[in-house]
Formats: sequence, structure tokens, C-alpha cells
Amino acid sequence: MTVLLERDNWAAALLACRQRGEAHALATVIATSGSTPRDSGSKMLVTPAAVVASIGGGGLEQLVVNRARELLAASQDCQELRQFALGAEAQQCCGGSMTVLLECFAAAEPQLVIFGAGHVCHALVSITGRLSLRTLVVDSRPELLAALPHSDRVRTLCTHDPVEVCSSLNDNSLLLVMTHDHRLDYSLVRTLLEPWRWSLLGMIGSATKAHRFRMRLRNDGISESDLQNLQSPIGITGLKGKLPMEVAVSVSAGLMQHLQGMAQPRAASDWRATKALLKQAREA
Repeated sequence: MTVLLERDNWAAALLACRQRGEAHALATVIATSGSTPRDSGSKMLVTPAAVVASIGGGGLEQLVVNRARELLAASQDCQELRQFALGAEAQQCCGGSMTVLLECFAAAEPQLVIFGAGHVCHALVSITGRLSLRTLVVDSRPELLAALPHSDRVRTLCTHDPVEVCSSLNDNSLLLVMTHDHRLDYSLVRTLLEPWRWSLLGMIGSATKAHRFRMRLRNDGISESDLQNLQSPIGITGLKGKLPMEVAVSVSAGLMQHLQGMAQPRAASDWRATKALLKQAREA
């Protein structure tokens, strides 16, 4: 077990896990009785590989970490309230007991981000909107965003500078660059290649466009290893066709190939269950 010391910020680690879509559990001491190593309100973040902060150390903490990881292994959001007797269960001489709330969050489902709401995007969204894939479409033209096929799996973001959006995107997102402006395409690709923190980066266009972009990126200092992360042209090799829906089918097939083996979609979190657990703790 990798343990990060108390001075490490569990809140910052929690935010980082959510941004990356990584599985994590937040352990909070809800109530204490008798002599205990930590007071109510103490928190600890548990991931499959690390522990941030502490709720007291020793056998108790190991029990909580083990239980958190058992819940995380189920790959579902859940909440659990457990009371731990420090003497009987944790073999700690304190002798008291601690009630701990475990809030577990499964790995987030993948997010597809499409820069550019043109014809191919409209065709592609009509497909991805029916898949287990959250989709965000970014464009500066509100009329095109408003005309996208409606789906509760698709969100839109209208901004005058799509490049500014890059820094706020979740790690491991799948990114497709297909704007109406080659200069904007280049700015996006240049920004997204460094630092690399994505699952996929693809750019629409011909082989000639891809070749010219790669030459320019090299001249701008992008390394060969980073250039390997750019997929362009995008889509399944061998599938021909230039019509928007033909391109969209090819691209969506490539996305499905890439998604094979990735984490399953997370279950919706039921915060009513958390409230019920907290009420139970207060009444105990």
C-alpha cells in the first residue's frame, strides 16, 4: 500500500481523481466513541494504488483501506457506513470505536470531445449520442451547436476561443479536431500534444493536410514521440467515402475499437443513500 503523508492534501487529490476519471473512495470519520486516534471530520482518500492523508493509522486504517478497495473493485458508485471497534477489530489499544462513511466512485465513463460542429460532427453525434459515450461539442458558432441532434449524452460549449477549453478537459478524454479553420485546427493540435494526458487525439483531413501539419509541428519543437500520439487522417483504414455520414461511420468505428477494454460506464450516484447513512450515524 502506498501511503502519502498527512500533509498531502486529500481535497486536491480528490479533485485530481475526478478530473482524471479515476476510481476513488473518500473515507470520513462520522462519529467517535471513547479513545480514538482521530476526531470526527477526519478524511482520507483511497485509490486502488494509493492512500492520501490519514484517519488514524494502524489496524483501523488498514481495515478501512481494504474495505474501500473491495467496494472499488465492484466498479459501481456506492456509499457504506461502518462502525469499527478499535480493540476487537483493529487490535488497537485505544479501545474506542469509530464510525466511518465510505463514498466510493467508480472510474468515469470515457468522454469524447469534438472541436467543430460542422457536417461531419452532426453525423457523428447522431451515432455517439446512442453509445455509452459522453460527448462534448465545442464551437464558436451557436447556431450550429443548437442544430445538433438532441441527446442527453451530448453537451455543447460555445466559446470564442476553443483553445482555452483544453486545459479544463478531463485526463484520458478522446479528442477529435474537425473545425472549419485549419489555423484553429493547428492551434488545437499544438496545444493538445503537450503535455500528453489524453486517451486519443484525432484530426480530420486528408493525408496531405496531416503531412503538412506534422512537418510544421516538428519545426515548432514537437518531438517524434509526441507526434505519434496524433491520429490523422482519422477513421478505419480501408473504409472509403467522403460524405459526412460515411466519414462519421468510419470515425465512430475507430472510436469503438479504441474503447474496447476501457472501463465500463459508471452507475449514477444516489445521494439520497448518502443522506440516509448520515442520518443513521447521527441517530446511532
